[in-house]
Amino acid sequence: MFKKIAAVIVVSFFWIKIDLAVGAKLNRPTRRNPFPIRNGDLELLDQPEKFFSGLFKDIENARESIHMAFFIFHDDEVGREVLSRVKQKAMEGVSVRLLMDYVGSYSFPSEKVASLKRYGIEFEFANKPSLPFFFYTLNRRNHQKIVIIDGEIGYTGGFNVGNMYYNKDPELGFWKDYQLRVTGHGVQDLQCQFIKDWKKAGQTLDRSEGLFPPLHQGKNRFRLISSDGAHLNELIKDYIQSAEELVEIFTPYFIPTEGLKEALIHASKRGVKVNIMIPHRQDHPLVKEGAFSYFEALLENGCNVLAYKGGFFHGKVFMADRKMCYVGTANFDQRSFKTNEEIVCVSEDKDFLSTLIDSLSEVLESTEKVTMEKVKRGPVSLVKQQFSRLVAPFL
Repeated sequence: MFKKIAAVIVVSFFWIKIDLAVGAKLNRPTRRNPFPIRNGDLELLDQPEKFFSGLFKDIENARESIHMAFFIFHDDEVGREVLSRVKQKAMEGVSVRLLMDYVGSYSFPSEKVASLKRYGIEFEFANKPSLPFFFYTLNRRNHQKIVIIDGEIGYTGGFNVGNMYYNKDPELGFWKDYQLRVTGHGVQDLQCQFIKDWKKAGQTLDRSEGLFPPLHQGKNRFRLISSDGAHLNELIKDYIQSAEELVEIFTPYFIPTEGLKEALIHASKRGVKVNIMIPHRQDHPLVKEGAFSYFEALLENGCNVLAYKGGFFHGKVFMADRKMCYVGTANFDQRSFKTNEEIVCVSEDKDFLSTLIDSLSEVLESTEKVTMEKVKRGPVSLVKQQFSRLVAPFL
């Protein structure tokens, strides 16, 4: 019996390993999709109340279409409130399409899907596992959070839908995140991205359905960049290498590629101040140990690590010299840079940067330094760190 069990484990291990390797090779990510540089209007939403109240108002005012794509959509008080509002709009004749990631929203009830469809809402899961590379497809994630209303208003950033994202989780406490509300030029790029993901999920959508109305020129200059697991790593590495004074990373999960870790160390050695901020609390197992496994080398080479203690920080922000930034869906981790489908907004716009810096300055007031003593916390912590390093691409 023992030999049979061992044989099953060995065969399963090699099957999964071959599945992941061959699937990745045959489906090699190639899409670095930098949309054109746009002049639109960016509104930074840095609190749950700002995001959800604005979203509810825009849904209420929708006339033609509502497109929503979320990584996580919980069937709870906040989730049901969103669904209630889009059902009402569907009854009024507004076209509603809802896309959820298969793994991220695995707990979304099938009866709720059936209910949405009875209201005329089109629904689909993104990245459903499929043969012949079951484990490879299971490992893929559409991590984007995108909303487009009437082709005129767009949202993207870190917020998913659920109670925890609206300060209703007592264990995590205050939820700090960053979402962008886009109006004017740039909304068409979010619409294009949604249509691409919708079709990839096996659905059809006619681009002529009034989805691309005329848009105004706005005051902010920016570019949206989407990725299917390619090129974000190189993009960020280029920005780190070109930084002259300051690199700042604000992320809930810090599990960099070796190339990015070395780029940060080299930047510090040539006199660039490197600041990395993660939350003190964690919402997933091993991600804190995964981050700490990289901190020893970074701290030894002069980088600064801070822990946010004001609640849970879920924003995804990168800045170089406070002259450029990205805000979006991509965490500073291997999954976002090499596997997930992500979208970020890159900008050098001074007005937008000023607003972002003001918001982050308040965040920094609620941080404490992570020291070498806190990183080296005994044999149990060390084992967890080493194990998390092994599974880093899957965290």
